[in-house]
Amino acid sequence: MAIRQGEEPDLRHRPRFASRPFNRPLYYAVRIGKWDGSDGWELEMNHDKLYLSNPTREVEHFAISHGFNRITLNRAMERGDLVWRLGAGVVITHPENTVRGRRFPEEGGILGMGYYLSGPTAMGAIGARIGPREGPFLPLEGMGTASWVRVPVAGGNADFAVAGLHGLVGTGYGW
Repeated sequence: MAIRQGEEPDLRHRPRFASRPFNRPLYYAVRIGKWDGSDGWELEMNHDKLYLSNPTREVEHFAISHGFNRITLNRAMERGDLVWRLGAGVVITHPENTVRGRRFPEEGGILGMGYYLSGPTAMGAIGARIGPREGPFLPLEGMGTASWVRVPVAGGNADFAVAGLHGLVGTGYGW
């Protein structure tokens, strides 16, 4: 992570993040798609969270707990019993941080709600659909993501990359 704050020297930090998917707000993903036979296009929103687990004296608090939101356009392909997905899109973040004793205000950004368009993201997934093609089904999926973001801090910004592995299970409905 590279942090720039006005006239201060740049900070370099190798962050370790925790996700805490079962703490509120919960981790979730929502996907809607249009399929033509065994191929489809999908729009997906994946709501993740990041909590810095190795703070320093200068980087006292750094979290994106109200949303490290990946919004992707996916190409999906059903081959045999498996569904393959590749997607690309953007990350919208809600940063909460205190760097060098300066707390970043949680308002501003998109519609003054504290959300910021922060960078690009990509995803790849493989999964299975348990149940019929039409009607309710159970999706099981493993997904990998990679993102690069620039998020605001008081008087500057922080740049960093995030890669993650996700296990997803949920409910789906096909029509």
